[in-house]
This record gives sequence, C-alpha cells and structure tokens, in this order.
Amino acid sequence: MKEKDAVEWMASLGRIVLEGEQIRAFARVSSLRPLADGMAVTNRRLLLFSSSSLDSKGPLVEISALEIGGCEIKMRAAGRTLVVYADGREPRTVATVKASDADFVVARVNSIADARTIERPTVDVYDPFTTPWVEPTAAQGFGPPGPTSQPPLTSELSENVETTECSVKTPSADVILEGQAPSRKRLVPLWKTIPAWAFIAFFSLGVVAGAFADSDNISLVALYLSLLLIPLLALSRARRNSIRRRAKSAGTTPRFGFAERNWLPVGIVLGAALFVVFGVTS
Repeated sequence: MKEKDAVEWMASLGRIVLEGEQIRAFARVSSLRPLADGMAVTNRRLLLFSSSSLDSKGPLVEISALEIGGCEIKMRAAGRTLVVYADGREPRTVATVKASDADFVVARVNSIADARTIERPTVDVYDPFTTPWVEPTAAQGFGPPGPTSQPPLTSELSENVETTECSVKTPSADVILEGQAPSRKRLVPLWKTIPAWAFIAFFSLGVVAGAFADSDNISLVALYLSLLLIPLLALSRARRNSIRRRAKSAGTTPRFGFAERNWLPVGIVLGAALFVVFGVTS
C-alpha cells in the first residue's frame, strides 16, 4: 500500500486506539459484509474498517487478541480469505487479502494470537488487624547505615593496573607469526615452475651447441634463442600476476623485482627479430 494512505490511517486510528495499544501493521483487504477495504493489527485487536468512513464510523469489526487462537488463508470463490480460529469458537471469516499480502497478514495476526493482558503487580499492604507490628531493624534498611568500604583512590588504582602496549602491523603479502620465520610461499607453483625450467635448460643447451658449431649455423642460435624466450616470458608473467594478486588481497601496493617486470613487449619484439634472423640465415 502507499505510504500516504498508511499515514492517513495512522492519524485516524490514533484517536481511536486505547491507552497502551500500539498499531503494528496495515493491509488493504476486501470485505462486503461489512463493506471494508482496510485492516489494522494492533497488539490487542484486529480491526476492519472502511477508509472513507474511518473518521466518522471508526472500526467496523473488532476481534480481540483473546479471541484469536490462530489464522490461515483459505481459497474461496472471492479469492484468498483470512479465517480466524479460536478454541471453543466457530471459525470466523474476516476478509479477502491480496496474494502478495497473504503471508504478511497471517504472520502479523498470529503474532498477537492468544495475547494476554499484562497483570499489574500486587502491593503488600500492612493490615494492623491481622498482622502484628514488628519494629524494623537496621538489617531491613531502616536503621543507621553501617560501615561501608571506601572505594580505592585513583593513585591506588593506577598502581594495580598493568598497562600493555599494542602495535598495529600493516598487512603484507606474507603473514609473520611471533616466534616463527616469515612464510615464503612460492609465487609460482611447482607444476608450472619445473616444466618452465626444463624448457629453459633444453633451449639453453641448444644455444650453446649452436654457438660452438660452424659459423654457418648462426640460424640455429637464433632459433633456440627465440624459443628460449617463451618459457622465460611465461615464468616472469606468472610471477608478476602472483605478486599482484597477493598485494590486492593484502591491500598494499605491489612491488616488482627485476624478473617480475613487464618484459612481454620487449620479448615479443626480440623474438620477432630472432625469427627474422633465422629466416634470413637459414
């Protein structure tokens, strides 16, 4: 329902509700007998009213919380109908509610089901005809106050309070625990590092073999150098990405070393040049 309508209903019912009664929910309903289009749930009652005549006629139906043992929605020809039950009473059809408001209305009505009025606490009154008078003693709180312990002075408190110092550490990529060595978690897992270094070693041997061969085999050196760049660039890229992820999770600025710099543009240009040399000299 619109907030504007709820404010108007609240103002009209505010002059009708009893002392201590609180309005908990509003809902638009449909009822022909009596003709009503609004329902209010308070902590004491369920009220049915017509919004056009609320100020003049007030609530058209009032069901006390003491007469509500529970409620449910039943499908009728008119639609989803709210039915109220109570022990020893006939089921009472209240009104038809919207499908979107059915669960809301049932929950609010059930929240006040079987509500009871809070009993006022009783006060013991002295009756001189049935209870003899007993002189109150100091233990009952009517006599002179006894000695009480004085609270310690501020200086005494300060002597007994131990002060501790705490330091705030800035987050880092590796967590360091007291009494332990810094955690050195690998930037690149072994299943990536070992194959990369195997290819690096193999292509490095090809470069060395081509360098000690005849001068006519300069194309072989260029080929192995271009192939050597592939695992080197892949390993450098993996380390760079790992450092960036760690810094992001720790909320710090990533710091890249020489091997973790962005060598990809340089490597692509150098690899293309080596392939050109290989094509020309072969």
